[in-house]
Amino acid sequence: MSTRFVNYGVNLGYLLETSLCAVGTAYTINCPNKFNKTCLGEKIIHNSGKIRYNWFKNNQQETYLAQNYAFKHTTLQKCYYSTHYSNYTNNIKPYHPEKQKYSDQDFGYYLAGLIEGDGHFSKRLEIIFHEKDLAYVNTIRTKIGFGSINKIKDKKAYKLSIDSKEGYTRIWELVNGKFVADHKIIQFNKNPYGLILSPANNTVTLSNSWLSGFIAADGDMNIFVTESKTHKLGKSCKLTITITQKDPILLNLIKEGLIKSELPEEKILLNFDGKVYRLKLTDRNYILNRMIKYLDKFPFLSSKDLQYFYWRKAYLLMQNNEHLTPDGIIQISNLKLKMAKNYK
Repeated sequence: MSTRFVNYGVNLGYLLETSLCAVGTAYTINCPNKFNKTCLGEKIIHNSGKIRYNWFKNNQQETYLAQNYAFKHTTLQKCYYSTHYSNYTNNIKPYHPEKQKYSDQDFGYYLAGLIEGDGHFSKRLEIIFHEKDLAYVNTIRTKIGFGSINKIKDKKAYKLSIDSKEGYTRIWELVNGKFVADHKIIQFNKNPYGLILSPANNTVTLSNSWLSGFIAADGDMNIFVTESKTHKLGKSCKLTITITQKDPILLNLIKEGLIKSELPEEKILLNFDGKVYRLKLTDRNYILNRMIKYLDKFPFLSSKDLQYFYWRKAYLLMQNNEHLTPDGIIQISNLKLKMAKNYK
């Protein structure tokens, strides 16, 4: 690597954005092409008004790594950004992708996530669905090839039940090796047919549909439009994905999987309110951007797909900064109302 020192004044260009990273602070600068493309060592120093920087290529911009105080004498405004996660901050496309046709492999991961969220093995497999999911329950039953669907008395829910040897064999074929934790495996292995599942993989990744199935069971997406004294229009808009569990095991594995997928740990919130654990994703630039790309690839097989459609539209409005306009806030508020009606 070659080494070079440059003055850190306005002559570098104008500072676009910055964010804390494990090794310091990532600054994105719109820099004229008068500087050579230079790579430096990992250590970052501040010496007599000069900085040593690392060079990265990112969307025609020059990105420099520096300590916070390296720009402390400038009047340039800082906005949050990190080159470490730059591949997740590309704009989301303005269309909702057509439904993917799940292969048996993908469907198996989705089904495993669904069962670990809302399923139970006893004398039979039972998975609970909201009553508005009836069409999707039929789709899932058809995909499995076995099972019966029954309305749950006095509840807005249906139950998919599978208790035959053929049905259990089919479930075994679909989900074997795809469960993340041990609990459902222990239940399944008590079946009377001698079918034994492989041990849990203890891994959540964004490269298969397990997480999509789990969010379909125990996750929720929300749009919040609240009063704000700090916003010009007096309204603040926020999007969240929340997954709720009584036990933190799966939520910890999900958090670990997101971190391994290079999403920032400090933006993945796991809390306990005394009754349940909640994993909450709220950061729009990195986390939600990446989750949209994931859910576009692995869509919900439930009416949550409609909820996601409205939520995604709100994201697009905010991506274009329309939440900073009166009309944009009205549109986002209307999407919030449509989402609320989805499960009434």
